[in-house]
Amino acid sequence: MTNNASTTTSSPLSAKIVEPTIFDLSSPGRTGVTMPASDVPETALPPKELLRSELPLPELAEVDVVRHYMHLSSFNYSVDSGFYPLGSCTMKLNATTEMIPVTWPEFGNLHPFAPLDQTEGYQELFRRLETWLNEITGFAATSFQPNAGSQGEYTGLLTIRAYQKARGQGHRDLCLIPASAHGTNPASAVMAGMDVIVVDTDEEGNIKVDDLRAKAEQYADRLAALMVTYPSTHGVFEAAIHDICEIIHARGGQVYMDGANMNAQVGLTSPAASPTASTRSA
Repeated sequence: MTNNASTTTSSPLSAKIVEPTIFDLSSPGRTGVTMPASDVPETALPPKELLRSELPLPELAEVDVVRHYMHLSSFNYSVDSGFYPLGSCTMKLNATTEMIPVTWPEFGNLHPFAPLDQTEGYQELFRRLETWLNEITGFAATSFQPNAGSQGEYTGLLTIRAYQKARGQGHRDLCLIPASAHGTNPASAVMAGMDVIVVDTDEEGNIKVDDLRAKAEQYADRLAALMVTYPSTHGVFEAAIHDICEIIHARGGQVYMDGANMNAQVGLTSPAASPTASTRSA
């Protein structure tokens, strides 16, 4: 953001709107807080060369700042303002009431550096949840380390790389990603040290199996993984998922199942019920 440069935003209910920046709203001498007189001895400032004398900060009252950012937030498009087209995440949508326990002090007020002997209840919750998730997915273990879907992607790909290296296949550094995949997929693959090859999809967003097979064969010696969103970004299950996974496994690769989509599978199937995935992010 630069001084005196308005921001152009687009509301889901209107055309483009030109909004003033926080600097445009600034008024010299206006402040959001009045500090009380100091009741501690004064101390020397850091050396002059460490201080920035010309730091252009906006000057506004607190209510002006709140109104400005709340107004900008009204332009956000979300599931509570209209149709949300990302199919797999919509299928995973949790009711607000299910999130209420997160606000309980028993959960939210635990200090992150609390001694282990004071966190036994938390540890029991984790053990139970891991057991349940292992049973639901059919996997041998579950990690709670990633705190976001993108982190789950990165963690899963690092796990696959570690697995390949442990098998003496550390040269495998190529990841196949469908054109309809989540946008974070290629970024995660690159961060994990992989090269990315895009697999074509049809007009309905499904993976073109022939193109996948051709590229898996072409890069068989380097193939590390396929990232597949199941159900897809379009909110449908890949009808050829078994064939897709077999193509990758037969050429030494692993399958990373991506997306916030476990809710769409619970009670119907599981990732390990058939040759579908090696690691996944929920």
